[in-house]
Amino acid sequence: MAGFFLCSCGDDETKTITSTEPIKEEPAPDTTTASKADSTDKASADSTTSTPDSAATVETTHTIFGYANRGQYFIGSEIVLRELDSTLAQTGIVHRSVIADTLGAFIFPDVKLTQPYVHIEVLGKFNSVCYESSYNGSNFLGSIETYADVRKGDTINLNVLTQMQAKRLPRYMDKGYSFDSAMSTLQSEISALLMLDTLHTEFNKLNLVTEQSESYYLLGATILAEAYIHEDKYFDQMLDHEVLNDSVTSGLWKQAYSAANDKDCWKITENSRKYGYHFIITDAKKYLNQVWVAKYALGECTAENQNEIKSPAFSSHAYSLMYCDSTKWEQSSGNCGTLDKIALRTFEGDTIAGHLNPAPYCEDVYYYWGTFQGEYMWRKADNIETGLNLACVDGTRGLYGKSGKKCYYCDGNYWRDKEMTECDEHIVSVGHTN
Repeated sequence: MAGFFLCSCGDDETKTITSTEPIKEEPAPDTTTASKADSTDKASADSTTSTPDSAATVETTHTIFGYANRGQYFIGSEIVLRELDSTLAQTGIVHRSVIADTLGAFIFPDVKLTQPYVHIEVLGKFNSVCYESSYNGSNFLGSIETYADVRKGDTINLNVLTQMQAKRLPRYMDKGYSFDSAMSTLQSEISALLMLDTLHTEFNKLNLVTEQSESYYLLGATILAEAYIHEDKYFDQMLDHEVLNDSVTSGLWKQAYSAANDKDCWKITENSRKYGYHFIITDAKKYLNQVWVAKYALGECTAENQNEIKSPAFSSHAYSLMYCDSTKWEQSSGNCGTLDKIALRTFEGDTIAGHLNPAPYCEDVYYYWGTFQGEYMWRKADNIETGLNLACVDGTRGLYGKSGKKCYYCDGNYWRDKEMTECDEHIVSVGHTN
């Protein structure tokens, strides 16, 4: 039996154990193994139980081993293997095991199958790659799953990429794809979407533990998916779209920008080292940077286009607007006031004293060219100035104006309250009307 690692959270030393017995569930109902086949396990209400594809079936025995990597699942989290036929219908054969160590290792010994297809899923508490998690995992609860053909090997891993593939597999099977063609098509489509340009390993053969040359892609994808870490249902809703394009998956690209530019995912380096992913963190960060630059498609940011405001290629929503600060692209976070100030930096002065200019981005907001502490700048008009449609500046000193039932007088800095009779008299004499 192959050995696997058992890592204690409180120890710096990683312990190796050799599994010669199936992992026991706690509490064990009897002396049988934790991954013992349970032919009485009921299929879920929305699934069917099927008889084998052929009457002439051949039973095969497997020891299925792998890692469940979504950050760090808690030791003891249940993992379930179900045998399927070629239509993804459950045959009723079920095996149960647990996450055995902090690396996410699991094992199903003595798995007897008459069909080559299996579905494996774990649901439990886990620690995030990007964020601070409480030790009891109260913040993060979720699942990952995979489908696999055991004829391709008994090493089967669960990760974010297999999750994306698994959520969309039934859709493709319903279109008439075979299991193999659907899995292959989904691998290609997801790889193209996530820019996994040089990935050739099948998703369920990837893990974050062993030193695989392509595993930095998996760490990068895991970080992207943590954009939805607080609510699995939103990730599932995204994956449920008929077509996964850059607009539908925009949350992933915003996460790539935030993680690559230290705007979010602050624990990425610390947690990756803690979980044993340290050997791929540098390449994962490079990958995330390549992803956001390509998906946003903003071009260069230099002193020549400082204060330029652009929409990313995947969204024209105001919340997604970016601006150039002369060296790098920054998020506006949809704050129209921030965008107004950035846009107005490209305009200096106004030839009409007190003239109100509509804000470039904020609605029902106006700006005027005035002074603050002796320095000329664009200033936001207050309610009185907006009501009078005129700002009080040095060039409008001495003017009167009406707004509603109130009269105001400009002293060169502020509009002062005056009696309405005084306003009526001076507006006529000065010739100023609103």
